[in-house]
Amino acid sequence: MTKLKDKICLITGGTGLIGKEIIEEFLIEGAIVIFTFNTNSNEAKKLCDSRKNLYCHKMNIKQKSSIKNFFKFIEKKFKKLDVIVNNAGINKPTDFDKIIEKDWDEILQVNLKGPFMIMQESIKLIKKSSNGSIINVSSVSGQYGGPRTAHYAASKAGL
Repeated sequence: MTKLKDKICLITGGTGLIGKEIIEEFLIEGAIVIFTFNTNSNEAKKLCDSRKNLYCHKMNIKQKSSIKNFFKFIEKKFKKLDVIVNNAGINKPTDFDKIIEKDWDEILQVNLKGPFMIMQESIKLIKKSSNGSIINVSSVSGQYGGPRTAHYAASKAGL
């Protein structure tokens, strides 16, 4: 199958379990995949070295400057983007009454504000595609919440 043959596809959070599966499926479908990572550089390098048409790039989804630099790289190397998968995310299960403001802010920053900044920054490159798509990976937690994941649920409901 080659539904994505030669499509330039961005996947955030590529070193996580879901990210790796998305990458694999996109490569099987013929895509050229660029994935981001933040802290797991050894895993990212191992993934990149194992496949052709796979590129990795360190990006801190919490920093607008990091996102801007990443999109400059994409524009210079690929000139456009066909698909974005906003997959990066974090969770810190904590009893509702024990959630601290720092954790609340970080989860919303990574899971909601980060994808917003990525989509905003990508508009110019997505417009160069004949058929651009943006996929936001959410969670059923965004529908039902939970006593230990209120901050995660709020971020995924917003996404």
